[in-house]
Amino acid sequence: LILMPLLLLAIVMASVSASDGFYTNALEEGRTLFREARYKEALERLEFAAFGLLNNPELMRRVRGYSALTLFQLGRFDDARKELEFLESDPRDMEPDSAGIDPADTALFRVMMRTMYPEKDTGANTGTRRSFELVFQDAFEAAQRENWPRVEEGIAKLDNLVAEDPRVAMLKGMTNFNQGRFKEAFRELTSVREGIQPEFSDRLLFFLVRASERVGEYEQARRAYKDIKDEKIRQSLEPVMRAVLERRERDVAALARDFNRSLMKKLVDQFPGDDALALDIWTEASENQTLANTKMESLAMALARFDEAVDRRFFLQVAAWLESIKRVPQAVKFLEKSRFAREFSAANVDLLYQLGRLQGVLGESARARELMRRILTLQPNHQPARDYVDNMKNSKAR
Repeated sequence: LILMPLLLLAIVMASVSASDGFYTNALEEGRTLFREARYKEALERLEFAAFGLLNNPELMRRVRGYSALTLFQLGRFDDARKELEFLESDPRDMEPDSAGIDPADTALFRVMMRTMYPEKDTGANTGTRRSFELVFQDAFEAAQRENWPRVEEGIAKLDNLVAEDPRVAMLKGMTNFNQGRFKEAFRELTSVREGIQPEFSDRLLFFLVRASERVGEYEQARRAYKDIKDEKIRQSLEPVMRAVLERRERDVAALARDFNRSLMKKLVDQFPGDDALALDIWTEASENQTLANTKMESLAMALARFDEAVDRRFFLQVAAWLESIKRVPQAVKFLEKSRFAREFSAANVDLLYQLGRLQGVLGESARARELMRRILTLQPNHQPARDYVDNMKNSKAR
């Protein structure tokens, strides 16, 4: 008698298990019919599966996901949205795996999501957006296979659907690059860099790095490379970035051999914010020792005008060089023009000390003493400044 309840429980569990298996089979049949593009039959099997799998959350997510895809293919967009909203109240950021979608159907799932939840209203109806997404997906896959005639066919169709979508410009940029029209590629890619959908960002940046290098926009190349998140893409671009660096090194060496103002300006414009650039140019020129003193001074003065491209060491080295050729007044003026001479901070004490010392050499004792006093306020243990002040006191005592 005691065994009877256990026996009944086992029978019920076996029945439930068999029932679950029956509905699970219906789900698999629905997915198979979906892949065969027999959408009405697929929807019938998925609806039947849903009836028996309500208590199985994981399988129900798959039922809902494939029901949404099937309804989408049938053009029943509102019903597809309802299925997705059963899974998430706001499905716009839903990933395919969270909806139970297999990798083979991921591309179509993304097409569906972009069609039904566009990032901005383009004025196109849902049917037009669906056509756009399907054509774009075909063109994008063709681009990955480097089938550029197929991509151009796709672009022509996309221009008549939703031409302002940034992905159209991305495809145009990719095509232009691979046909050697680098300026056009650069223009198209930069125009939509900020507006491209996140999932296509790395691919766009990959082509933007390459196009930027070809047209000499090295700063754009560096910025685009920095923003790429996919490590494999970054690694594939390492030869391009080496070429950018080599171009910089060749121009630096050319300036070191023969000061050319237009080349220097072009180089600084290509690498804005490159703090080491002016220092590298000056160091190379100093070591080269082929430029006359007048050209060296012209080079220093020209570089000093590009505030974003210089650092303290550049000003320190140039001032020391000017002092070595007996141009102390010029060295003082050079240091005074730097932004660091106007920033009284602990980071600038070495430059301020050199300025004060050179002012003393010119007999401007009051200015030198005031500057040393301010240095010791910023950094009480700055020994050269302390020694300088002590020597001035001793001189007065005598």
